[in-house]
Amino acid sequence: MTDRRVGSLALLAGLVVVAVVVLAISGPALGYTTGVNQLPITEMTEEDGLEDPGAEAWAEVDSQTVVLSSAESGVPGYEDTSVGLTDVETAHTDERIYIRLTWDDPTADEHVDDPRAFADAVAVQLPFEQDKEPPIEMGSDGEPVNVWYWTADGEVEELYAGGMGSTTEMDEPIVSTESSYQDGEWSVVFTRDLTTDDRERTEIATDQRLNVAFAVFDGDNAERGGIKAASEWYHYPMDPEPGPSVLELVLWTVGGLAIVAVLVMTVYGIRNVEQ
Repeated sequence: MTDRRVGSLALLAGLVVVAVVVLAISGPALGYTTGVNQLPITEMTEEDGLEDPGAEAWAEVDSQTVVLSSAESGVPGYEDTSVGLTDVETAHTDERIYIRLTWDDPTADEHVDDPRAFADAVAVQLPFEQDKEPPIEMGSDGEPVNVWYWTADGEVEELYAGGMGSTTEMDEPIVSTESSYQDGEWSVVFTRDLTTDDRERTEIATDQRLNVAFAVFDGDNAERGGIKAASEWYHYPMDPEPGPSVLELVLWTVGGLAIVAVLVMTVYGIRNVEQ
């Protein structure tokens, strides 16, 4: 066997190995898109005081940092927000869901006796249909949202909205909150039953994904209303992750064979030129 033939075969073998590695890495990424903006959620058999932000049970719950940025509300001053990150931890039992949000804030703004003062606040937004992604800024007429809203002066509100300017406050919140402020850090837990009979509230099923978004308001920075640091839509994988479909497997296989065929033709072309 000539040196050129040995070199061509070695080149072919190397290219095939590269193709296999590329497919192994990129195949799952092409087949799975559910990991994008996915948040962990921990299933708990007992409540263990999870409504308390300082409960030891939170040590068993996975955490993820969510990036916040100024919500593009168009309100004057909307770009001037101060909070860029919040840690999100979520757990659920057979009956309830618990969401703990923790973020840095050098001042605890709790008292708003002065009309020019604003309390710190945080909000959780859910689509009315839990697997939908309505417009992030308070949903739309055809895709409404629920908002759970806590303020540091002790108020808890549940809102129903179908777009900017359409917000309606629920008469009796079924969401409860507890909060703590320590060492320049707020921690707030939202607790709610998974099920509800109210047609204007999100029914949370544990067999399908749940989309969610967050917003933080720094009262010391005069953040309120449309001036807030907000996230994109995230989701909880309430249902098990699906495996690749038969079609996806076939496409990966065909793609791999096509790459190998092109590589073979390339090597043989090189050999012919060399001869």
